[in-house]
Amino acid sequence: SKGRTSEIRLQIIQIDQDLRSEVATELRDVQAKISESVERKVSAEDQLKRIDIRSPQAGVVHQLGVHTVGGVVSPGELIMLIVPVTDDLTVEARVAPQDIDQLTPGQSATLRLSAFNQQTTPELNGAVSKISADLNVDEKTGAGFYTVHVVLPRTELARLKGLTLAPGMPVEVFFSTGNRTMLSYLVKPLADQIQRAFREE
Repeated sequence: SKGRTSEIRLQIIQIDQDLRSEVATELRDVQAKISESVERKVSAEDQLKRIDIRSPQAGVVHQLGVHTVGGVVSPGELIMLIVPVTDDLTVEARVAPQDIDQLTPGQSATLRLSAFNQQTTPELNGAVSKISADLNVDEKTGAGFYTVHVVLPRTELARLKGLTLAPGMPVEVFFSTGNRTMLSYLVKPLADQIQRAFREE
C-alpha cells in the first residue's frame, strides 16, 4: 500500500513538472509573438505618421515642391515652404559689399512696396535683424552681395489697410545710416581710396 502511494506521488510530481514545462514553453512562445506584434505595431504607426505631414505652425503654403497625389517623398526632399501668418514679416535685402559696413543689427529701415501704388501705399518701418557673415554671389549676374534680414512688425502691416502681401513680392529697402552732408558723400569715396592705397602699400 505504501509503495503504491509513493508511486502515485511520483507520478503526480512528474505530471506537475511536465505541465509546468509545457506552460513555460507556451508562455515563451506567447511572449515572442507579443514582442513581434509590438514591433509591427510601432512600424505601422510610423508609416501612418508619414502619410500626413503637418506644419508646426499655421501659415501660407509657398513654393510647393511635390504635386503628385500619393507620390513618394525622399528623405530630406523639400516639400514646400510655409510662410507663418502669426510671426513678424521678414524681408531679405541684398546689399552691395561697399555698403555693408554701414549696417548693424537693430538699425532702422524703411520699406517701400513697389508692387503697389506708391501714391496711396504708405512706407513701412522695420529694423535690421540679421546680416549674413559671408558674401553671396548672384548666379545670373556674378555680382557679390550680402543678405540682410529686415523684420517688419505686424503692427506696421495694419497700415496697409487690406492690401495683401505675397511671398516673393518686390520690396525696396532704405536703411537709416545717419545724417551725412553733401561734402561727406564726395569725400568718403576719396578717403576710402586713400585707405586702400595705404593698405596695398
